[in-house]
Amino acid sequence: MKKTIKKIFVVSFFVALFLCMTALFASAETWKYNNKNFDVQVEGDFKYVILTEDDLTENEKFLGDGATIIKYTGTSASVAIPSKLGGQPVMCISASAFKGNTALQTVTIGESVKG
Repeated sequence: MKKTIKKIFVVSFFVALFLCMTALFASAETWKYNNKNFDVQVEGDFKYVILTEDDLTENEKFLGDGATIIKYTGTSASVAIPSKLGGQPVMCISASAFKGNTALQTVTIGESVKG
């Protein structure tokens, strides 16, 4: 009887672990840029990707390595762009980062943002 309960527990544990891991990886969001897919990171109200000079076109190389904000998900009327996300300097804000946000009135952009 004890062995049966132990087997059921072990099997249940691994099934639950498998389902959690599947949900975690299935929900990973990606962002396509220059025909490459990038994993989307989230910090606070910002969704962002980390790009290197190798990911950029020749005309964009001046931006350098760093975070690109692709979406602001907050509801505040005023937002300050952080100087770093994921430990990387924020170098760029996507043209559609604030698309659909009707509450936003003021955006303060730090010196690290180049584009």
